[in-house]
Amino acid sequence: MNCDFNGGNDAGEECLDSSGKPVDQPGVAFTSPAITNTRFYSVKLFDPPGYVNRPRMVEGAAQTTYNQHTLTDMDLTNVGADAGMATDAGGWFLQQTNDFNEKTVTAPLLLGGCVAWNTEVPSVLFSGTGADGGSVCGGGIIPADTAYLYQANDDTGVVQCGLAGSATQLATSRFQQRSVTTTPQQPTPVVSLNAKTGQAGYSGVSLEPGAIIPIQILVGAAAVQGDVSWLDVPRNLHNCRHPSDGGTAICTN
Repeated sequence: MNCDFNGGNDAGEECLDSSGKPVDQPGVAFTSPAITNTRFYSVKLFDPPGYVNRPRMVEGAAQTTYNQHTLTDMDLTNVGADAGMATDAGGWFLQQTNDFNEKTVTAPLLLGGCVAWNTEVPSVLFSGTGADGGSVCGGGIIPADTAYLYQANDDTGVVQCGLAGSATQLATSRFQQRSVTTTPQQPTPVVSLNAKTGQAGYSGVSLEPGAIIPIQILVGAAAVQGDVSWLDVPRNLHNCRHPSDGGTAICTN
């Protein structure tokens, strides 16, 4: 083999190097690990008062205790069955079981007691009509991916979350499924105020290219803010109610 890379007939072949990888022996044995579905985790940074394993690190001893109690899956509750996090658990996790290729693709939205996040399952099929069977320029079609918008109570991990009367509080499904052509973005928080009734609605929207209507997450509906009103009082009535000498006034029509 000519290894001078001089633009001749070798065209840049790889030259043997006895000090590197062995080229005359089988490759290194590799055992593929078990493939598992991805998970979404929510963990407690510190224990509430009364628990001592993960205290707030206000001194060296507390830091040592905290470091000695690193969380594992055994310390967390799997909320896939919608049972909710155990009271003494260090957090919860949700197994994303739609597909082995399902991945979390956005940061979560935390709003009104709900946490919402997007996952995506990429399409693995490709139909092309070019000479190579997969040329986009030759008329190939890339199918849409599948995305899932999840929701959970930020404290317990159950499906129901948000304020009473909201769509998320009444929901029974863990996620909404749809087709996407690009990776979804993080849901955006939206607060809508009604100046007439003094009420507010809290929601999140997922804006996606090609979608006609944004995906909505209604975590709060008509949260009462309190009415604001006033009554005009004539000056003579005000003076009657609040005499300058501080005594008791008798008001007459």
